Amino acid sequence: MSVTFLISGTTASSDSANDGGSWVGFGNYRSSLRVLGLTAALSASAVLFLRDIDQGLGPLAVAGTSGNPGSASFSNSQAQDETASKQTAIEAGRRVGALRIGDTAARAFEVFPKKLNVDQVSEDAECGVEYLWVDLENPGKGNVIVRIKDSKVFQVDSATTRFRLQNGITVLTAPEEVKKKYPGLRAFYLQGTFSQATGGRPLIFWVDQQKGLAFAFAYYPRKRNRYLYEIIVFAPDSEFCPGGVPDSAPEWLELKPYSVELPEN
Repeated sequence: MSVTFLISGTTASSDSANDGGSWVGFGNYRSSLRVLGLTAALSASAVLFLRDIDQGLGPLAVAGTSGNPGSASFSNSQAQDETASKQTAIEAGRRVGALRIGDTAARAFEVFPKKLNVDQVSEDAECGVEYLWVDLENPGKGNVIVRIKDSKVFQVDSATTRFRLQNGITVLTAPEEVKKKYPGLRAFYLQGTFSQATGGRPLIFWVDQQKGLAFAFAYYPRKRNRYLYEIIVFAPDSEFCPGGVPDSAPEWLELKPYSVELPEN
């Protein structure tokens, strides 16, 4: 049996048919929960996220450098920028920021220190330990989920604009942009699993198993389209746990490549 816990993230929707509260996301998509009276920080997370979508914001621009290329100060600045870039980079099959696939559990808590009464740890018999780290310092908020088995990190899910792939793809990117940059992806969904936090529809996953990379797309009712909800990194050519469910589970079903919706029948 899986344990479900509350997470704050970039997934709250203002288009719920109900009033008087806010929907928030969950580390395990098998269930959802109605939460009333969210803190100001969590409510602000949802507002920022919806504002970004309404304004049509895609991947954030990578900060550049300025100054005289021949000067020592410029060299130092450039080195600092390169270091900062590495700390926020996502590499397929390898890492999210400073946390690498195969790192120890202790390293995961070093890279993403646990905040009391905010970050949560749960355990699932099939997908191991699930550590939810809420990105409160990022302007758009969001979260990271680290999945651990046998005291080793085997998967990292990034649902925050803090981290991005080297080509600029990050959370909130449109599916069309992902398709342009990643040929050969296969599409899947988890049958019967959804929450209002992801638009009241199942997440759609585009997967490159060989590279150890997957993209999860949620639905935004107001715009009636999909957006990149999270980027998943795992060991190449290995099983992973999309939405906290093993990809060997019977509810993990394949769609036509690059599908953004379920078949009507």
